[in-house]
Amino acid sequence: MQASDDKLTPAGVDRVVREVLAGMNGRHVGNGAMSHTAVARSAAVATAAKGATAPAKKTVPVTLATSNCLTIDARVVSLVDVKGRLAGVEQLTVRPTAVVTPAVRDELRDRGIRLVRATDAAAARSQVAVEVSLAVVAKNVDSATIARQIATSGRQVQLHDGDCLAAAIDFVADGVTGRRGVGVIVADQAAAAMCLANRVRGVRAVAATSPEQTAAAATEVGANVLVVDLRGQSGFAAAAQVRRFLDRDSYACPGQWIARLG
Repeated sequence: MQASDDKLTPAGVDRVVREVLAGMNGRHVGNGAMSHTAVARSAAVATAAKGATAPAKKTVPVTLATSNCLTIDARVVSLVDVKGRLAGVEQLTVRPTAVVTPAVRDELRDRGIRLVRATDAAAARSQVAVEVSLAVVAKNVDSATIARQIATSGRQVQLHDGDCLAAAIDFVADGVTGRRGVGVIVADQAAAAMCLANRVRGVRAVAATSPEQTAAAATEVGANVLVVDLRGQSGFAAAAQVRRFLDRDSYACPGQWIARLG
């Protein structure tokens, strides 16, 4: 039987392999052993067939962006959720079970933006707002200690320490809108700080007096700036507020408020 008579089918390959093994053991029908030429020809056929049926897999490395990542924590992600928020974005992270509408998929494809499903809340958090702009405009406050406490969460901290509230607001606003991070303002004039911060487009500042209130307020508007008023509370309580503010799956503005607060 000639190798050229065999088609490259699973049955043909199996027959060739049996003939090779039989020849090596001296039990080939009609011969004591297959010739070296026949063995080589059969092996070549088997190799070619294997290459034709099982092509090598191509591994493509994927690098996840952090500073250019947008995370949307919603069950359904529609155009309303991404409108006006994709400029400069390289990756969109969504829930593992989120429904991403075809219109959003088309928009991502046109812009060359990757769609990634976070495996859990921790994975989602690791993709967003890794840098914190911290401004301390308060007397008798150790700004370096606050910065170290924030850094223990694994986030990078940019610190502004001074007496001018307006300069502090500008510093935090630049970090939030320019580098897509989040901001924390520790100020004696907390009410003024929050009002001034919210005058800057793209800044959504909230203030609260407990970790629970902080989490609720931040989630309601997708806050990206927390104003901490140290009057009437201990440094430990203030630190707990900051941790609760930072420990969220998303800092994105809710879809219904984008037009006014985005």
